Amino acid sequence: MEERSFIPGIEGPMKVEVSIDPSSRRLVDLEIKPMESSRFFEVILLNREAKAVPYIASRICGICGYAHALCSAMAIEDAWRLEVPDSVRSLRELIAILSTVNSHLFHLVTLLFTWLGRSRPISLNFKRNLIELMKVKTHTIDKALNELCGDKLHPRNIVPGGFTYLPSMNRVMSTLEGVNRLNKLVYGLVEELLSFDLLREEDFKTHYVALKNETRYGLLEGCISIDSMIEIKVSNFKKYFIEQSISGSPAKLCLLYGKESYMVGALARLNVNSCQECEYRRWLHKLPSTNPYLIPIAQGVEVMKFLDIIQDLRRELRDEPRLVKPHHYPRRARGMSAIEAPRGLLYYEVEVISHKLTALDIITPTVQNLANMKDSLKYIVQRLLEGMKRAQIDEIRREAERLVQCYDPCIPCAVHVHET
Repeated sequence: MEERSFIPGIEGPMKVEVSIDPSSRRLVDLEIKPMESSRFFEVILLNREAKAVPYIASRICGICGYAHALCSAMAIEDAWRLEVPDSVRSLRELIAILSTVNSHLFHLVTLLFTWLGRSRPISLNFKRNLIELMKVKTHTIDKALNELCGDKLHPRNIVPGGFTYLPSMNRVMSTLEGVNRLNKLVYGLVEELLSFDLLREEDFKTHYVALKNETRYGLLEGCISIDSMIEIKVSNFKKYFIEQSISGSPAKLCLLYGKESYMVGALARLNVNSCQECEYRRWLHKLPSTNPYLIPIAQGVEVMKFLDIIQDLRRELRDEPRLVKPHHYPRRARGMSAIEAPRGLLYYEVEVISHKLTALDIITPTVQNLANMKDSLKYIVQRLLEGMKRAQIDEIRREAERLVQCYDPCIPCAVHVHET
């Protein structure tokens, strides 16, 4: 018996194909196939001026545009061996945090309305709080990103070495005064999500990969940590992580050591940095958490954590960041960068000749999460088959949809690879 379903409520089209043996009540096969057409960004960016790369790369994603701009700029800086001042790094961290908060809240609110009607109704009072949350987000997070970079989705002023222009920091800091109100509203949002009976309790053990910074829960700096046990340099990324093609799809998936799936994203970040997150454990029950259904809760926890960090950064950002240019452009150089995008680890590898981009490889969070999503779906579907008297296809379909929606995949980001 075969069942095919397109997953609603995610960014881009993806198909899940499930084959079940009714007599033995066993899962025969399960495949996930991103169906977005190829997007040739690695080719589009070739032979471009290096300073234009972040602006174009930000168009890869309509939600994580800031992450692509920052990561590409940092990879080119690595190729040029260009050191940026602390003021630039601090402002970039603030921008990355604002972008992540924006993405997380967008996903959580969308998830609530996607699940509305499948569980107990959302109260009228909470709907009012939800409207208030989105208003406060618009007037703080969205407005701050607009002021800092000229657009809330696609930054216009991020370049290798810093920024081409910046607004008054006092005006930006004044805009962010509403984060305390936003924090309280997010607290209620997380509590409401936890009350949904759709968040199953599961124990799906896997590997967790994220940047680890010993001094701060950061998004832009640190080593790549695997299960908080192995720490590797960004320059060694491809020695541990290997991309593979998906049959019948233009997307790829990435495997640890070429054979094992792993998770990136909010829950992976909290697991890897669990020693820093003691105050939020009550929502996740335990850290590290092995329940993929708690990814949305992890996103809510991160929002509250990041809103606290914003307050710290507001006090730190006193110096006006300046643009730093290289004294000379190397004839030929390679550079790598890895940062935490909203959905997880983002990796860029570039080759630059003089001041032009000549080679580019981008490995996005969704590419890294696809294999883990597939393995967790197999685990859940088999658990459902073992626990049901009859194989009820509708229930299996609904559960598969919920789990994929928790992962929050961005399918267009997974298929921008170029084909030769």
